[in-house]
Amino acid sequence: MAKGDALIKFLLFAGRVFYHLKIEGADNIPTQGACVLAFNHVAPIVDGITGLVILQRRRDTISFGGRALPMGGPLGRLLARRKLAGKELPLLGAYKARGLSAPELLKALDHLKTGRPIALAAEGELEWDGRLQHPLAPGAAWMALRAHVPVVAVVSKGGYDIMPRWAGLPKLTGRVTVRACQPFFVSDGPVTRVTDDLISAASQHIYDEMAALIAR
Repeated sequence: MAKGDALIKFLLFAGRVFYHLKIEGADNIPTQGACVLAFNHVAPIVDGITGLVILQRRRDTISFGGRALPMGGPLGRLLARRKLAGKELPLLGAYKARGLSAPELLKALDHLKTGRPIALAAEGELEWDGRLQHPLAPGAAWMALRAHVPVVAVVSKGGYDIMPRWAGLPKLTGRVTVRACQPFFVSDGPVTRVTDDLISAASQHIYDEMAALIAR
């Protein structure tokens, strides 16, 4: 077992010890091919657990929002520098308010075209009250429309009770469930001209899938 795999396994074990972690539907995350992995942005520590569930299934996942992540300690180093076939896979950054910068989105589109998965917090910012924010930020919909790749919602429950947005430190006890849905498309084919109406419809589709998964 590679060192990175062992660390992921250990950290998920710690999640089960401290937060009674339950993982449902991880097999829905494709093991190959491009996809957009949309997760809800509840609390940094729980987002990290969701990221580990994704990484355990797809070690070649490239994530958005890396510049905002705490990079100290083993988890930070694992997320900051991951390798596939000897090549480093950088995190994509440039979250700004509820959007993503155009250069980073274009980089993500290039990665999707080469068959790599992209993970991002679809809301674009931390939840204010533990409820999925509406509307979602446009990044997930834009990528799914342009690249015509499936979207997989990977949501967590219980994170707000552990670390609400205003809290400085997380609680060391709680209950967390991470769920993944079956892949779905938001268009019938690749869209070369993405309009506001198409973004709105695709974002609503992603929101509905995420909300249903959380409520299940």
